Amino acid sequence: MLCTTGVVHTISAILRALTKPGDKVIVQTPVYNCFFSSIRNMECEAFENPLINRDGYFEMDFEDLERKAAEPDACVLLLCNPHNPVGRSWSEEELRRLGEICFRHDVTVISDEIHCDLVHPGHKHCAFAALGSEFNVRSITCNSASKTFNIAGLQLANIVIADPDLRARVDRALNVHEVSNVNPLGVEATIAAYNEGEPWLEELNAYVHENYLTVADFLAHELSHLHLIDQEATYLAWIDC
Repeated sequence: MLCTTGVVHTISAILRALTKPGDKVIVQTPVYNCFFSSIRNMECEAFENPLINRDGYFEMDFEDLERKAAEPDACVLLLCNPHNPVGRSWSEEELRRLGEICFRHDVTVISDEIHCDLVHPGHKHCAFAALGSEFNVRSITCNSASKTFNIAGLQLANIVIADPDLRARVDRALNVHEVSNVNPLGVEATIAAYNEGEPWLEELNAYVHENYLTVADFLAHELSHLHLIDQEATYLAWIDC
C-alpha cells in the first residue's frame, strides 16, 4: 500500500507511470469528470465505453468494451467501482467479465473505489482486486476514507498495488508528481475511522438510503416526468431531466 494526498492526483501519477502521450484510456461514461482532466493532462485520449441505460438502470456494454480493449493503443481502463454518478455497485459477475476482457488484451485496470463504503441496503461492494490472483496483480486500487468519513480536508488516499514492479513504477511517479508527502493528521484520522467508525458508518448508510427514498417519493408525486436512477451505492442521486 502507498499513501498519497488524494485519489485524483494519484490517478494522474499512475497514468504517467503506465502510459505515453497518445495512448488510449478506457472510461465507462457517464463518469466522474476528473477522470477526463487526468487523461488530458497526461496527453492521452479518453476512449469511451458508454454504459447502457435500461430505463434508469445502467449496465456495462461488454461487446463494445471488447472492441475498445483490442485497440493497440488502449492500455488502461479507469474503473469507477462503485460507479459515480450512476450509482451501480458492480456485481462480481460484471467485474469478472470486465477483467477477463482487459487481461486478454493486456489492459491494466485502475479501480477507483473511493465510494466503496457507501452501499445501500441489499447490496454489497465487490473489490476488483479481491476476485483472484490475476485480478490482484494486474490492477491498482485507489480508495480513501475521505468521502465516507468526511475528512477530505486531511488529504490522504490509499493505493493498493500487489505487483512489486508495478508498485515501484507508480511510487516513482507519485514522487515525481510530489503527491506522496501526506499529512500525519490524515494518517491518524484514517486509522481511527477504519478501526472505530463502523457503527457510525452503518448509521450513515441508513441515513443516506432514507434520503434517497425521500427524493424518490418527492419526484414520484411532484415531478413525475423526471426519472431517478436505481441507486445501489454512493450518496449521489442521478436524475434524468
